[in-house]
Amino acid sequence: RPGPIPGAEMVIESTDTGCEAPDQVDAGLVNVRLFNRGGTLRHVEFIKRDRLTPLAEVRDLVLTNDRNVPWLRALGGPAPASPGGVSSATLVLERGNYVLSCLFAGTPSLRQPFPDGIVKELTVTAGGGPLRPVTLPPAELSMRLFEWNFAVDGPLFAGRRTIKVENAGRLEHNVWIVRLLPGRTPEQAASWVSDPRGAPPFEAVGGTTELEADQSI
Repeated sequence: RPGPIPGAEMVIESTDTGCEAPDQVDAGLVNVRLFNRGGTLRHVEFIKRDRLTPLAEVRDLVLTNDRNVPWLRALGGPAPASPGGVSSATLVLERGNYVLSCLFAGTPSLRQPFPDGIVKELTVTAGGGPLRPVTLPPAELSMRLFEWNFAVDGPLFAGRRTIKVENAGRLEHNVWIVRLLPGRTPEQAASWVSDPRGAPPFEAVGGTTELEADQSI
């Protein structure tokens, strides 16, 4: 990928007790980097909150995966990063109120207790300049997500790559890009995601968390 991506930089550190992240960021293009300082797979999801509901209520909805509310919008974020790893995503954020969901990817049960810092508030402000239309930067290839399928418009080569992900379906979708460990198979990886017990048979290297319909990252 030639040259840096324009936009603001936002660094999030995920630990065993939640995540450390800024409370405020300027609207527009935001490059997010997630550093996993914990002991399991971690990811971050940006959720736009179109209603000023108490954080405790939003936290309950997020932890029980109850998204049947029109005022919570899933906008994606860095996909799971392996312990000690980094995951990146570039988003276009409008002014407003958001929450960051720093869940443990692959958690067997959402009924277990979670640290308070796992869901955090984020305010996106206008910053110091006038608001202008913002679009995602050019990508090397695009991935379109549908119900039970996806399409990529070209080959994926080794190295650091910029991929645009578009949810062209009607439901929320996400993407995990993983590198299989030696001797492991795609079937074993899929089985672990369905029933995450023990160490995963792969290393997480990229992707995006939940995206609502017609959203891109």
